[in-house]
Amino acid sequence: MTYQTGYAFGAAETRDDSQVLLAFGAVAMIVGFLALGHRTIKLIAKEITVDMSPVSGFAIELGTAFTVLVCVKIG
Repeated sequence: MTYQTGYAFGAAETRDDSQVLLAFGAVAMIVGFLALGHRTIKLIAKEITVDMSPVSGFAIELGTAFTVLVCVKIG
């Protein structure tokens, strides 16, 4: 069984599933950012904080995305 042995169709070290999943997650984040990113940036910049420009909201969202990617890569 996969969950007991850690193997599905081959050794875990020889498979590229982790890279595929990381790429899929990155693509999903990009699509989400392109679809609703402007609303999130506007919300952070104007409604949540007092003195923040949309550029600062973009920087916050980009920093959050990088933090999530690094944490996913670390495990």
